[in-house]
Amino acid sequence: PDDPDVLFVTTEGDGQATHLGRYTMVSPHFSHLDTLFAEGEQIFTAANGDLLFAEFAGQFAPTPDGFLIGDLEAVITGGTGRFEEATGSYTFQILFDPATFISIATIDGEISSPGANR
Repeated sequence: PDDPDVLFVTTEGDGQATHLGRYTMVSPHFSHLDTLFAEGEQIFTAANGDLLFAEFAGQFAPTPDGFLIGDLEAVITGGTGRFEEATGSYTFQILFDPATFISIATIDGEISSPGANR
């Protein structure tokens, strides 16, 4: 971006989720340094290779011990395989350490997966 207060960042992670099983996630997004607002995509690859797509936006806030905490609201926009035409939403709660670039996150929400019946 042309704005020096906005960074384009791609994060990666992995975890375990009820409908995904063991998954990996990549999240290309914009981080607004002046406001601590973040917006972008999350792409999950399920244990069997099916993809789940979501768009998110949310606000981070600093904690007294130097971390950043955020509740990012995400809307599921579809996917592949059993997640084709999937809908739903979730909150991606994240605790980020800017000193190490390490974060811990939890996901809580609902998904409707019409592709699961194909």
